[in-house]
Amino acid sequence: MAKRIRVVRVTFDRIDDDFVLTRNAPDRTAPLADKRIHLIGAGAVGSTLADRLVQAGAGKGRGQFHIFDPDRLNPENLGRHLLGVTYLGLNKAEGVAHYLKRNRLAMNVKGHALSGAQADMHRDADLVIDATSAPNIGAMLGNTARTLRRWSLMYVFVEGEGWVAGSYLYRGRAGEACRNCLEPWIGGTGSHVRKTYEPKPRDNGCGGSYTPYRAAAADIAAALASELACDWATDSVVNRYRSVRLPNAPKHVRDGYYSSPQSKVDCICGEPQANSSAKKP
Repeated sequence: MAKRIRVVRVTFDRIDDDFVLTRNAPDRTAPLADKRIHLIGAGAVGSTLADRLVQAGAGKGRGQFHIFDPDRLNPENLGRHLLGVTYLGLNKAEGVAHYLKRNRLAMNVKGHALSGAQADMHRDADLVIDATSAPNIGAMLGNTARTLRRWSLMYVFVEGEGWVAGSYLYRGRAGEACRNCLEPWIGGTGSHVRKTYEPKPRDNGCGGSYTPYRAAAADIAAALASELACDWATDSVVNRYRSVRLPNAPKHVRDGYYSSPQSKVDCICGEPQANSSAKKP
């Protein structure tokens, strides 16, 4: 009598980085792998951007992905944030890092419950991204980037009440417009919103304030910044400034545009820097 042999069929699914990440690019690469990227701000825009950056390879290979934000996730943040109710009360940066490790298998990601406002924190970075919309942090990073030129600097922003979303890149190369040249703050020459139309923050009833805008504005800003970061990593940037005017924007808001603005005549960012230590991607 023949002996019966039990056969168990086993199937396997690939989940390695090469299989998962290279499907996102026509050339089958993960452009942000092996890069040292620092993201400052893990709010509505920053948290969504962090997810997109990891899907493009950030925190993979030999690269490091650091996220900075001193604030906790509160109930009023849930409407636009990547994280959900299970992260309430936790630090945003640490929560986003945990989410990315657990859901995106990005092992080289670390969250810091810090503002990231000290320039020396970023001395080893290849790319620093400001997603805070805080004028003091933007000015500090801009001044450091244009004087030391050690790393590339990217800003990502939402203007007004979600009227415009955009991103722009400064690589420390002579002739490229820095933040001071662009004047991106509301009322500045590079803003889409005139000072007279600056929206007033709303009272949230708990001693704080907020600016209302739809979650889609944060998604669009994050998408523009993610694409710009990938172009930076592959040294294929065509337009360093990219903005989109959303359909709900009032008539007085300027249209979005793509361009590569040049430095002002009297700005130090237009001068070649001897022995520059700026890194190229």
